[in-house]
Amino acid sequence: MDGEPPPLGERRSNVQPLPPPPGDYRAPMHTPTAVREATGSAPTMPAPGDDSSGQFDPAHHALQTVPSDGPSDSLTLRQAQLTPFDRVRTLVTGGWRTLRRGFDVRAVRYVISTARATVKKKGEIARLRRLNVAEQQKLDAVLAELGRQARAANLGVPALADEMRATKALETEREAARSRIAGLEKQRLTVEERNQSQEIERQTAIARADEAVAELSQRLAEKTTERAGHRTALNRLDSQLKSLSRQVQTRDAAAIKATDPAQQGILRGEVEALRAQVAALEPELEKFSGKAADLDRPVAELEANLAAAKERTSQLRRELGEAARAHQAAIAQIAAEVDAETRRIAQSERELSLKFVTLGTLLNLNRVQGGIFDPLYREFDELKQVSSERDIEVGRLEAEIQGYDRKLFQKGVVVLAVGVTVLVALMVIFI
Repeated sequence: MDGEPPPLGERRSNVQPLPPPPGDYRAPMHTPTAVREATGSAPTMPAPGDDSSGQFDPAHHALQTVPSDGPSDSLTLRQAQLTPFDRVRTLVTGGWRTLRRGFDVRAVRYVISTARATVKKKGEIARLRRLNVAEQQKLDAVLAELGRQARAANLGVPALADEMRATKALETEREAARSRIAGLEKQRLTVEERNQSQEIERQTAIARADEAVAELSQRLAEKTTERAGHRTALNRLDSQLKSLSRQVQTRDAAAIKATDPAQQGILRGEVEALRAQVAALEPELEKFSGKAADLDRPVAELEANLAAAKERTSQLRRELGEAARAHQAAIAQIAAEVDAETRRIAQSERELSLKFVTLGTLLNLNRVQGGIFDPLYREFDELKQVSSERDIEVGRLEAEIQGYDRKLFQKGVVVLAVGVTVLVALMVIFI
């Protein structure tokens, strides 16, 4: 059939390839910002190597001169020949150009000026509040003075009746605590005097006991020395007698064995002489033995008395220590009671201060005209006026801080954040 179209394969074989587009058509087209915003189209990113400043980019020129079979092949070749560094630099450069086109100077200036003004206003608010705190202390002092004057005058204003009774009760409790402290101080003085007297007595008794111990020790030493002397003489005589007895036995045995009558006579004479010496020393031995024996009982008694005296001295010292500890415990107890009463007085003073402020507040609300109160009324009114003016100023500053343009401020913050991020990225890349 002549009118039928040729098969698809034949048609494709007959189609001639189109020539590559000229280089002018490969250049990216930049849509104006006003047109892009009006149509809602996305911004066109510049081609790699394109620079609106007209500077020559060797890498871009080299890429443009590479022959290709078509637009897609040329773009693929250009991207393949770009290094990662060139790609990042191209993206950052394009982002910087976009940021410059979208940079809102007015929003940034508004952020900076608003931040400065806010810091300044907050500092002024803090200063005013500190002044108001000091002013409030002055107001409390004036009210407390009003309360004291009202208590001193014993005002019978019905509005002050309850607080006046409570104030009088606190004053009564405070005076009672002071009276108890005075009694405790007298008790402590009495305890100190009694302890001092008892300590003197105990120290005197200890001194006497020490003297008795020293005297007994001296007498015991004398008697012991005397007995030791008698025992030494007794031992010496006993040794001499034993020696003489041995000599007598020796001479007597020699006389029995001797055959010569003359020799026997001489030995018999020596034996008699030795026996005479023994007979003369035996009374001395008995005398020294008796003297030593006579001293055993006094020495034993002195030893017992000395031990008792030492025990007495130790007992007195223990009693002195126990009395000192008991005295310290009593003084500590009195001191604890005094501290408790002092705390009660301090608590009463604090509550009285609050009561005076309350009395002053009630008296200020229910003013009683009088010469002693009028100056305090005027001072309170002046301080209150100054404090109120500062409160109004604080409220105005806080309203100004909250009344900024949030939309413009947020836009400026975003622009600053993006700008700082891009600058940091550029510094990291190029430095």
